[in-house]
Amino acid sequence: MKKVCKVLIVDDELIMRQGLKFMVDWEKEGVSIVGEAANGKDGLELVETLRPHLILCDVVMPIMDGIDFTKIVHAKYPEIGIIMLSGYDKFEYVKAALMNGVGDYLLKPTLTPEELVQAVKNVANKIPGIHLEMREGLDYTQRFVHFLHGKEEVLSIETLRNLFHYTRYRIGTIRIRHPHGKRRELTRLIYHAVSEWGEEKEEYDVICFQEEEQIIGIVFNYGMKQQEQIMEEIQQLENRIRFIDSKIFGVISEETMDIQQLKEPYKKMIKKDIYQSFYQKEAIFQGQIEKKNKTGKRFDFYGFTNYLNTMQYENAVNMLETYIKQAMECEIEEYYLKNQTKTLCYNLLVSIETKERAEEKRREVFSYIDGTENVHEFHDKVTPVSYTHLRAHET
Repeated sequence: MKKVCKVLIVDDELIMRQGLKFMVDWEKEGVSIVGEAANGKDGLELVETLRPHLILCDVVMPIMDGIDFTKIVHAKYPEIGIIMLSGYDKFEYVKAALMNGVGDYLLKPTLTPEELVQAVKNVANKIPGIHLEMREGLDYTQRFVHFLHGKEEVLSIETLRNLFHYTRYRIGTIRIRHPHGKRRELTRLIYHAVSEWGEEKEEYDVICFQEEEQIIGIVFNYGMKQQEQIMEEIQQLENRIRFIDSKIFGVISEETMDIQQLKEPYKKMIKKDIYQSFYQKEAIFQGQIEKKNKTGKRFDFYGFTNYLNTMQYENAVNMLETYIKQAMECEIEEYYLKNQTKTLCYNLLVSIETKERAEEKRREVFSYIDGTENVHEFHDKVTPVSYTHLRAHET
């Protein structure tokens, strides 16, 4: 029987940890995610107890960062494979990682499931007793995805001939808005539905691919005669998806005759547009979004901290609520809204609770924040949470 490769994830961002766990069907690849930690210190404790074969580790983390963590792991357990993940392409990080025995260094903003699997297999197969089967090169769809991400400057004639047979292109993305447990199965169902729908079409080409755990990409390739028909077909596709689940959000690009022109709108979609679903109450499949230019005031951390230090908690909570309201009006990105709110809530909890109780409440509040699927739910759940803890403290 083949030995399963045990992997530990160490990253301070819950969203990233969940993404690494669910963006790939690890069981199918011969990999088991055995644990996760939010910093290097906790990661070391799990290494002791779980003895993973491989670690996926962030660089910048609180308490103990990835550089110090990997240095200790490499010294004590040189047989453990390490893959470093970072949002920064900085030479000093890469150099430090290589000195600490890191097997690969991946950039979070451009990371794809295929790249992650390839890196895990490359590092794992150097570990004694572990052998994960390698895929024989990239298929045409994977090459196209690499092209969209700028990893290939141009598509080969072979890839173009196998994927596209018409002169016009539109690219779209779909986001599944659900908690992680349900999201994975829904993504599979919707991906299957879109693929099946595309295979039914003979008068144009539909290419479907999964970008990450909750995002599906679609390319529509058609001729001049199908220009009007294609939008009707896209509406039919939306109806089919809504039949499976209503909590979806889609964005579709303008038409282009130059395949190179798909890169920029796609990059904007997966980095910004698709995450605007947080601010949409109804599921839609619309053109690309013009983001609001309105910007709010910079948050007064000094004033907030001063309120906490002088036990003016009511004022601190009012500042928090004002920030949330203003941030929602400006439609700042979901990721930043949630992270900033978590930081402020944590500072509030640390000030009004004992250390042990603050940590317990932190997990509860962070769970509330991470679990919200849209801005209305966020406002309805998060603001009362702040007041609840404040009132509990006052009584």
